[in-house]
Amino acid sequence: MRTIRNQFAKACFTCKTKVEIKEGFAVQNENVWKTYCSSCVPVRIEEPQTRAEVTATGDIFFPYSANAVAAVKSLPSAKYNKDGRYWSVTPSASNLTRILEIARQLNLTVAPELIAAESETNLQSVVQLQQVLGNKSLFPFQREGVKFLTTQDRCILGDEMGTGKTIQTLCALPINIGILVVCPAALKYNWSDEAAKWRSDLKVTILNGRGNFRFPEAGEIVITNYDILPQEFSISSQFYLICDEIHLCKNHKTKRSKAVKTLASSAQKVIGLTGTPLTNRPFDLYGVLSALHLDRQVFGSWTNFLKCFNGYKNNWGGYEFGSPLPIVPELLRRVMLRRRREEVLPELPKKSYSTIAVNGVSAKLVRLMDDLYEDYGTMIDAGELPPFEEFAKIRAELAESRIPAILELVESHEEEGIPLVVFSAHRSPILELGNREGWEIITGSTDSEKRQEIVRKFQSGQLKGVGLTIQAGGVGLTLTHAWKAIFVDLDWTPAWNSQAEDRICRIGQTKPVEIVRMVANHPLDLHIHALLAEKIALIQSAIDDKIQLSPINRNVINETEEQFIDRMNSIVVNEKAKGEARSKEIGLNKVEIIISREISKLGQFTPPELTPELKTDIENALKFMLGECDGAMTRDFSGFNKPDAFLSRFLYMAGLEEEKSLIAAYLMLKRYTRQLKGKFSSLWKK
Repeated sequence: MRTIRNQFAKACFTCKTKVEIKEGFAVQNENVWKTYCSSCVPVRIEEPQTRAEVTATGDIFFPYSANAVAAVKSLPSAKYNKDGRYWSVTPSASNLTRILEIARQLNLTVAPELIAAESETNLQSVVQLQQVLGNKSLFPFQREGVKFLTTQDRCILGDEMGTGKTIQTLCALPINIGILVVCPAALKYNWSDEAAKWRSDLKVTILNGRGNFRFPEAGEIVITNYDILPQEFSISSQFYLICDEIHLCKNHKTKRSKAVKTLASSAQKVIGLTGTPLTNRPFDLYGVLSALHLDRQVFGSWTNFLKCFNGYKNNWGGYEFGSPLPIVPELLRRVMLRRRREEVLPELPKKSYSTIAVNGVSAKLVRLMDDLYEDYGTMIDAGELPPFEEFAKIRAELAESRIPAILELVESHEEEGIPLVVFSAHRSPILELGNREGWEIITGSTDSEKRQEIVRKFQSGQLKGVGLTIQAGGVGLTLTHAWKAIFVDLDWTPAWNSQAEDRICRIGQTKPVEIVRMVANHPLDLHIHALLAEKIALIQSAIDDKIQLSPINRNVINETEEQFIDRMNSIVVNEKAKGEARSKEIGLNKVEIIISREISKLGQFTPPELTPELKTDIENALKFMLGECDGAMTRDFSGFNKPDAFLSRFLYMAGLEEEKSLIAAYLMLKRYTRQLKGKFSSLWKK
C-alpha cells in the first residue's frame, strides 16, 4: 500500500468527517485511493522524505499539489521529467524573480547560486536607479517594476492606472541608448513633461505630422503617435521601443498594429504599457501580445489560447468564449508584471459607486427602447452585449436626453464648491458643459498642448470642472484635484470606463473617490449597466486572479509499530465509546415508550421517592428477573415474559443511573408481585 498526504478535500472513508487538503492521508490499494483522517489511516503511516528544492540548473522538486503544478507549469520553458518526477526551467535573469517567488511560496530550498544571482540582479538595479534618480525617490513597488523592466527583453507593464507606469519605464532606461516612444497623440506632451522631470539626461524630441518619422539617436527619446507611423521602416540603429496604451493595438488587422509589430521585430528591447491588457474580449488580449511578439511565449499556440479561454468556433464562423482557466493569469506573468492599486498603494483612497436613475425620457425614446429590449432581451439576459450598431443611435439620444439632469447636478456641486469631472461616451453633453463659466472640455479634437494646459489649470484650482469624452480623456491624464466623477453614460467597452475612472483615483489623490453613473429608469439601460459590471469582473478574473500556493509541510510522519498499535487501539476504544453512546441514546428513547405503556395500564400514577434503598432493590430485582429463564413459567413463577425481557434490555442501554430508567424499571417490576414481593419489598412500600 502507498500512503501520501491528502490532496483533495473529501470525507474520511471510516468516520465520514471532512478531511481538508494536507490534513489527512490518501491510501492506495490495488490502484484504488481512499481518503482517511489522521486518526483512521488503516496502515502504518510511513511518509517518504520529500525532496523540495530548486537546483542551480533550474530543476524543481516538490510533492504533488495541483496548484503548485499549475504555477510551475506557467513558468517559461517549463518541462516535466517523468523519470525523475521533477520540473525543469531555465533560471535566466528574466525568469529568476518568478522562479524564486514560487519557490518561497512553496517553502522550497533554493540553491545558493540562484540566491547569489538574484542578489547580483538587485544590486545592478539599485546602482542603475541611483544613477538615474539622484535625489528623487520611488515607491518600493515601483522599484520592483524597474527591476522587472530591466531584466526582460520583451514585456508588458500592466499595472493598474494611476500607479506610475511612465515613471517606472523612464527609470528603467539605460543612459546611452536611443528610445522610441509610441503613444496616443494626446499623451505626447505628457511623456515630454515626465521625461524632463525624471530623465533630464536624455534629449526629448516630439514628432508631429506624417512623413517626419525618424529613429532616435543614442541618448535621445523620440516621441511619436500611432496614427503617423509609416508602414515601412529603414532601421539604421539600435533602439528601445516603448508602446504606451498598447491595448490600442488589440486588432491585428489595423495599420497601427502592423506598424508596431514591424518595429517590435527589430527593436533591441520592447516594453508595452497598459492598465487594461484585456479591454473587452479575449481576442483583444491576443492582439496585444501578437503586436509585441509575445503571443507564443505566453500561450504557445492559437489552439492553446482558445483552450485557456474555453473558446470555440460557432456556426457563423466567429468565436465564442467562456470563463478563463485559472492558469491564464499565471501564463501572463511570463511576460507581464501587473499590480493592483489596493495591493501596492493601500493608503490610496478607495472608490465607491452610486447610480442615479434619470427620468424625463421622451415617449418616443421609451418606445424605441421597448422595441430594442423585445428584440435583444434574450441576448442581454444571457450575459451578452447586443450589437453596438443597433444601439448607437438610441445611446446618443439617451446621452442628449440627460443634459438637463447633468447641468442640474453640476450647478449643485458648483454651489458647494466641489471640483468635478464629468465623462460621457458622446460629445453632446460634454460640448454643453463647455459653455459653462469656469469649465473646460477635452474631446477627440482637443490637441495635446491644449489638453496639458487644461489639466494644469484644473489641478491648480483655476477651473470648477472638466468635461471629457471617455475615449479622448480616459488615458494619460491626472485630475486628482477632483474626488468625484459623474458618468453621463458608459462606453460599450468596460475597460475604457475603468480607465476614465482612474483619472481621479491615482497617486496624488488624498480623498475617498466617488463615481456616479447616470442611467435611464428603463429595463434596457438598467440591464446593460449591470452587464458591463459583469464584463469588468470577468476581465479581472483573466488578468488579476492568482493561484494560491500553500507552503510544503516538511514534517513527515513515520509511525513506529508501537505507535501504530496504540492508534489502532484508540480507534477501537473510540468506536466502543461511540457505540455505547449510540446504545444509550436508543435506550433512552425506548424508556419513554415503556413509561407511557405502563402508566396507560395503571390509569393513574404517582412517581415514588427514589431512595437509595429503592434504587438498590430496583437494580437487584431487574438482575434477578433477567437471570431467570424467559417465559413466566406458571409453576415457579420465574423470569420476565418475552416482551418485558426484550424491553428490559433497553433499560440497561439507557443506564440505570438515569431517573427515567429507574421509573420505567419500577413500573415493569411492580407487575411481577409473586416473583418479587417477598425478596424486594421496598418496591411495594408507599
